[in-house]
Amino acid sequence: MHKGISVFLLGLFIVSAVCCDRAFAVGSGGLKNEVVSAKGMGRASAGVAQIDDPAAVYYNPAAMSYLEGNAVTLGYTLEMPRGTGKPTGGGDVNMESQNFLVPNFYLVDDFGLERFTFGLGYTVPFGLGTDWPDDSYSRYVATESDVKVQNINPSVSFKINDSLAIGFGVNYMVNDVNKYRKFNVTATNTSLGVPAAESDGDFYLKGDDDGWGYNLGVLFKITDSQRVAVAYRSEVDFDLTGTLTLNGLGAGATAATFGSGYSTAIESAMTMPEVVTLGYAWDVNNELTIEADLEWTGWSCVVQDWVKWPNETNATRLTILNSGNPASKDWDDVLSFGIGLNYKYSDKIDLRCGYIFEENPIPEANFDTALPDADRHGITLGFGYKFNSMVMDVAYMALFFEDRDVANDVGSASGASIDGSYEQFVNIFAFGFTYGY
Repeated sequence: MHKGISVFLLGLFIVSAVCCDRAFAVGSGGLKNEVVSAKGMGRASAGVAQIDDPAAVYYNPAAMSYLEGNAVTLGYTLEMPRGTGKPTGGGDVNMESQNFLVPNFYLVDDFGLERFTFGLGYTVPFGLGTDWPDDSYSRYVATESDVKVQNINPSVSFKINDSLAIGFGVNYMVNDVNKYRKFNVTATNTSLGVPAAESDGDFYLKGDDDGWGYNLGVLFKITDSQRVAVAYRSEVDFDLTGTLTLNGLGAGATAATFGSGYSTAIESAMTMPEVVTLGYAWDVNNELTIEADLEWTGWSCVVQDWVKWPNETNATRLTILNSGNPASKDWDDVLSFGIGLNYKYSDKIDLRCGYIFEENPIPEANFDTALPDADRHGITLGFGYKFNSMVMDVAYMALFFEDRDVANDVGSASGASIDGSYEQFVNIFAFGFTYGY
């Protein structure tokens, strides 16, 4: 393959990624983003035992050993979430419409070596983007919430023999968190002994950090047509630092306590979970390949959502800031399942389809509107078209969230209730270009 093409695509990716700050947010309604390549999404992201996609850097680095030749992939997904909440005793409230463009990039090269293959990947494996109207029942719990976790993933695989390969990768992740909600000035005034009604204020919290993890993979060919694989991704811990800003506090007791334009440093923490995936792929014949994956995600690492205020010493301000802090999360470990088909219609055209199911990790008692998650079902379709040394892959996923009824006391500390029913649906379009095999 021409090295100039790889350099050009890498440069194109870097420029497009840098120029699109909000393009990294994930709009699928949950923290986990299953869409890491157009080819993979077409077959329901069942990919740990596949040996035909440079996204093996992410799915299972051991599979890089069986790629034919060297390859570079540049892709994007367009994620279009739509959600509705219906508070108890009220009417439907629609989340603001948002569309997110999420990039991915993979480079695989054996550098002429017989047993070693090297890879480099860029993905956005975790994130969320939700936006409720400023005057909605959710305003004191969550209005705009954005989390984007970017991952740079250098990897290496070693081909022990024709039937067995192992792989290892390093994950360098950058986590950016932005939360905005309304601040209930009237309730705060009341807590200060001055029951004065005033307009809502604004609560902005920003934090970021980077962290390191690793991923491992094994791929074993049972026969020439059957493969099993196991892939593991480690936890990644973040010690977030940033700022809290309060604006629009009016002229009453709350404003007198905080002053105008209040800002203070914050400290918090977040952990991305460990993931174990087991996959089985079967080349039924020269045209049809089927893969089924079972995945466990250790979301029980999310226990609390807490914030510390290292520079704040005023007891009254600390009492107000710590209302509802820390917040219990107590997420559950979950399973997901995906099955995907790849049919070689001709030398140039591949057709794909699949189904994926993901359990929801968030218990009802700790459900909140920043992340209105539920069990999900995804139906995928895709195709690939090869011309010369380039392959174009296109895919579509319809992601259905099961309706969810919620009754809890989340938001009570700020004088709010988010009890009600929730519906979500996401359209996801993916496309990618692979050069070199």
